[in-house]
Amino acid sequence: MFETLTKELHELSKLNEGHNKALAELEEYRTEFQSLKNQEITIRRLEDKIKEFEKNVDDKAAEAANKERDNMEVELEKIREEYDERERDLVQLLQNARDAKAEAMRLHDEA
Repeated sequence: MFETLTKELHELSKLNEGHNKALAELEEYRTEFQSLKNQEITIRRLEDKIKEFEKNVDDKAAEAANKERDNMEVELEKIREEYDERERDLVQLLQNARDAKAEAMRLHDEA
């Protein structure tokens, strides 16, 4: 009977040891799982930051392109105005030359 009790006690001790090992392993798995969840959350946050950064870069690039386009349109308008003014000056100069020629022809004919 003593032997049986000793044997059962030994088996219970082994079962308890196995149970303790299983609990320790379970705790390790829980810790690892929590770490993985934290990493997943961190990854999602980083992905969101990347998306936000990319959107900001796209917005800034579009803004810069629009600003450059606006500047170029202003510069183009200035150039058009300069050419229009030059054209008016040349047309006036041509008209003055024609008038002078006509006056010269008239004076020549009168002489």
